[in-house]
Amino acid sequence: MDIQTPNEADSAISRLPRELLDLVVSHLAQDKLALKHCTLVSRYWRVSTRALLFHTLSIHDHGGPQHYPPDFECCGDNQFAFDAFRRFLWSPPPLSRDLPPLIKSLKISYGWSDIHRTTINVADLDLVLARLPALDELYLRSISLQPAPSGMKLHGWSYPKPLTKLVLWGIKMELPSWATGDQQRREGTGCPFVELLGLFSDIKMVHATNVGFMLDDDERRWLYWDDDERTDAAVSQLSALRVQQLYLELDPYANAVPKSHADFLRLLDRSVSLQGLSSLNVTEEPAIVRAVLEGVGNRLESLGLTVSVAADDYTDQDLYGVAFCTSLSRCEFRLQDIYPDDLALDFGLLFSVIDHIPVTVCHMTIDFQFSSRERPDDIESDGVTLNYLISLDCNKLENVMMRRFPSTQLLFKFSVGSWDDASNRDFNREIAFIREHLPSLVKRQLLSFENVEMSACPPWPGEN
Repeated sequence: MDIQTPNEADSAISRLPRELLDLVVSHLAQDKLALKHCTLVSRYWRVSTRALLFHTLSIHDHGGPQHYPPDFECCGDNQFAFDAFRRFLWSPPPLSRDLPPLIKSLKISYGWSDIHRTTINVADLDLVLARLPALDELYLRSISLQPAPSGMKLHGWSYPKPLTKLVLWGIKMELPSWATGDQQRREGTGCPFVELLGLFSDIKMVHATNVGFMLDDDERRWLYWDDDERTDAAVSQLSALRVQQLYLELDPYANAVPKSHADFLRLLDRSVSLQGLSSLNVTEEPAIVRAVLEGVGNRLESLGLTVSVAADDYTDQDLYGVAFCTSLSRCEFRLQDIYPDDLALDFGLLFSVIDHIPVTVCHMTIDFQFSSRERPDDIESDGVTLNYLISLDCNKLENVMMRRFPSTQLLFKFSVGSWDDASNRDFNREIAFIREHLPSLVKRQLLSFENVEMSACPPWPGEN
């Protein structure tokens, strides 16, 4: 390639084939520094790399001037990054007016903290989304979300935006007006969760972890779950929303974990938002899950549940209502807070759920999520490994699988915290133990294993 003087760089002529330049740009897609250097070569390189450089934008805020002195340097500036970004979108410099349509993924977070949060109003978020016509993914982490001012009509409510992915992690919602005794607003309005989801139409996947209302009363569990009148009033503006995959998880390893996502399940279930739901993944009490599955279970193709391993939990009843899932092909059962040397574990409820899962299931996963992964010293010489596996009745599991699911793939997943020592991530003993005690599944090649690392604060996709 001929590179002329700096003043002539924009008119540089490519001596390499256009296809080869495209290949180089594509190869450097994840190397943002190299892409930035490409923009200095010629106009064509600048145009070619621009879409890659601005495909994903992260608004990383540390609290802004309300938390730090004016002379504190924060990411090169002491301004509140989200407000600055909103102002940029509505008054972009002449050379940057073509940038907003390039942004397809937006990530807004308050650092890495799951305790401290920065506050964003739904109305301000609406102003940002209105200027991003190509936005496909939205991630919010460690945010306190306020409802829009009373009486305000948001742009997104009239022109809802489709999304591929909406991820909410560690979000605290301000209470609606009726729950605070403020009667200036009309009853049932002012729910930030509903106002946020009302900005969208079709969402392929909603993934919410540790999302809750700001409740000071520890005894107060729900706002909407057992109040149909207020729920129906709140969800009236969700007429356009359809969710295909819903993940509502409670991460027990994070700080300030809410007690339940029942309110959000109720709001979505009472609207028409779950009519096209094909995948549901929840951590909830059995009665709450059953109430939801009774309405949407027959549409589900995939189901994930967190199942208790407390003692004396076995019952012949279908507590979770999994029998409603008549079209199910995949299911995953998470067993949380597992201690390797715990002899008091009871897998009765797990067997109860498996007994009621429809025989349409082709893939089943049992996920052991460890609280701490320190190997005990009393591993027996005969190869029997850890106490928690001794508590699992493998003969019963194999009999159930062979009787009800003779061709179903069974995956054992071992999920260990990222904070654990690397030496505690070897599961060869566990795998050998399970293979020895499930010989029929091994013979039919229906058994597989996977190791997964959990993080107390999951990174955004693409980050390490």
